[in-house]
Amino acid sequence: MPFYPKNLHNPILKHYYSLKFTNIKYLIAEDEIDLQQAVVTYLQRDGNICEVASNFREASEKAAIYEYDNPLCIINS
Repeated sequence: MPFYPKNLHNPILKHYYSLKFTNIKYLIAEDEIDLQQAVVTYLQRDGNICEVASNFREASEKAAIYEYDNPLCIINS
């Protein structure tokens, strides 16, 4: 189900939000596999496309080759 604000009853606005927030291509850069998969699962449930990288090198290589709508880097300390 696409994301849109709660209590939004206008069908035109619902359609706008469903187009605006779906099918976004993300690059998820995260070394912790469980967190990586949790983020991917969350984003894919709305129809988004996700690619993952387990380190900076992989993320840099993918970012140089492909175009992403939203690169997402999760840094743990």
